[in-house]
Amino acid sequence: AVVSTQSTGEQLYVTLSTDAAASAWLASLLILHQIVKKYEYKKLEDRDGLHEDMTSVLPVLFERLSQLHTDDSELSVTCQKTILKIVYRLIQFRMPLQLFPPEVFGKMVVCLQQVMSRPVPLEVEEQESKEDLPNIIWWKLKKWAMHLLTKIFERYGNTNTISKEYKKLGQFFSSQCGVPILNTLLLALVETNKGRYMSPRVLQKIIVYLKLSVSVSITWKVLKDSILEVIQQVVFPLLCHSDEDEELWNEDPYEYIRMKFGIELYNVQKWGAWMAANRGTRLLFIEHTGRPLSLSLGPTFKS
Repeated sequence: AVVSTQSTGEQLYVTLSTDAAASAWLASLLILHQIVKKYEYKKLEDRDGLHEDMTSVLPVLFERLSQLHTDDSELSVTCQKTILKIVYRLIQFRMPLQLFPPEVFGKMVVCLQQVMSRPVPLEVEEQESKEDLPNIIWWKLKKWAMHLLTKIFERYGNTNTISKEYKKLGQFFSSQCGVPILNTLLLALVETNKGRYMSPRVLQKIIVYLKLSVSVSITWKVLKDSILEVIQQVVFPLLCHSDEDEELWNEDPYEYIRMKFGIELYNVQKWGAWMAANRGTRLLFIEHTGRPLSLSLGPTFKS
């Protein structure tokens, strides 16, 4: 019998580097996801072996992600989602700079932007009920893309608050990535206002990105021209007491209170929307009057 001398990382690299069927890629990606997940909570010094393998594998993952971008099949989207989950678990607590030089980091951000710019196929949405839409693989892919974008922006988007170690990474993101991503997300909100569906989790993450954009000068310069429209068309409807709220209040007041004031996506989404609107309107007020806005109100959830 011939015994392979290749490490698991090398074997995965070989499979992912070849023009194999997407099903073969998915099998390798699922194995890689389990490996990365095993190291997710380990100390940095205990992840050297993983990082050594990922040095060669990571650029290939982004090549595959870019290659699969135009393929809307369920298998392709599942591969893309698995790649994003791998990357998220790899950087969730700390961005390993040796794995993300500017060219690799830039490629990752471009891939994430592509995911958010591509609409979910209409024929897919039409086949599903509204209750099931958040769970289809196409919206799960976008959810993981937004997980990554908000995580990166929160940690490295504001060059005034990041550590010296990540200063160059932050400057690269701020100058090259923040505004293009913001424009992509604003376009997605425009499509939503035209009647296209958006899953609650993706909408919540987009609102978080907008909130972060208010605090960074380069993105605020772009967002301030649209902030009032965003508040009117997106934020205000979220904060209003809707017909569905009224129906729930009449049918089950206890469930209504749990949804409104519990730690639920529904409540987090509304609070994030209010925070984005609050920060944006304060900055607009200061720019137009030269005075701070002293009013400080939380969301009342009433129309």
